[in-house]
Amino acid sequence: MSDVSPVIELSGDTRWRHGVWVGQGVAGDTSLWRTLLADRAAVTVVTDTHLADTQLAAVLGALPQAPATVVTVPAGEASKSRQQKQHIETEWFRAGLGRDAVCIALGGGVIGDLAGFCAATYLRGIPVIQVPTSVVAMVDSSIGGKTGIDVPEGKNLIGAFHPPRAVIADVDMLATLPQDQLRYGLAEVVKHGFIADATLLDLVEQRVGDILAADPGVWTELVERNVRIKGDVVMRDEREGGLRQILNFGHTIGHALELLYDYQLPHGAGVALGMVAEAAIAVELREFPLEGLERLRRLCGLLGLPTQLDRRIDAQAALDATRSDKKVRAGTVRYALPNGVGRFDPDPEHGYAIPVDDALVVRALEEIQPNG
Repeated sequence: MSDVSPVIELSGDTRWRHGVWVGQGVAGDTSLWRTLLADRAAVTVVTDTHLADTQLAAVLGALPQAPATVVTVPAGEASKSRQQKQHIETEWFRAGLGRDAVCIALGGGVIGDLAGFCAATYLRGIPVIQVPTSVVAMVDSSIGGKTGIDVPEGKNLIGAFHPPRAVIADVDMLATLPQDQLRYGLAEVVKHGFIADATLLDLVEQRVGDILAADPGVWTELVERNVRIKGDVVMRDEREGGLRQILNFGHTIGHALELLYDYQLPHGAGVALGMVAEAAIAVELREFPLEGLERLRRLCGLLGLPTQLDRRIDAQAALDATRSDKKVRAGTVRYALPNGVGRFDPDPEHGYAIPVDDALVVRALEEIQPNG
């Protein structure tokens, strides 16, 4: 049995329960893997072409049994597709995997979403163990069981809730990330601070140098705190019927921008820009303090996250893109808008997702349009 205890135990109303392990070297802990895989007859690993060259060998070397198959897909958002889902499933059928198999998703948010969705539907469901390798995956997307793929109509519109058997977040893996990926991933950390814990923002501001240098000590604390924030939300609202909607702060406009940029805009950049625009809406609708919006801008600047677009976008096109969002109800786009820094109380009438007039969204978009 591993001597590494999970940082947090998560459980939900559909009778799932799993641990999240965070720390240095945890993905290479053979005793932990032996415990997690004890009842599985076969193992499959899904990763991308980049990680196959950088992280795969270390994980394979720690497994107590050789995987039946390793499936790789091209690195990048484009792999969250029906075509790559079919590719993975075909490889699993060829390997003869049964319901007693387990999938290890080794990668960032793309691999976690894609492999998790394959696991959710293959033979009507096999377990998945998430091994996140990016900031976004460690602090956000690997927690909570959301899986899915993109389609031409928008991001993550086809998918399933499929909680993992375990999450293993090895902060040593962050040292290999390019600086821009580290920075973009921090948008989700900033989001968690603004919706749930202002002291998390204090930590980021005070330790920004160590954070950007991928210091494992501060990153262990950052990941643990973010797992607790998201885990607490997910356990209280597994299926996004209410409270979990707060996690979408910055994402309605952020996803629309990604769509307008044909997914050439990094997700973290979209979320940062989306938070600035949506915080401007919150100033008008939710008594969010103007100083909070300015703090958001400064913090994004410290982290190298954008607060303005590199070119003007058509406001109507942006509005149209928001209407592909999963939070649309009866044709109305709803926004997750905090009412304070680190505070998100439900609106008395609309709860955690609030309809916003198009004219106000257009004004908020001006907050991120380039000057001149």
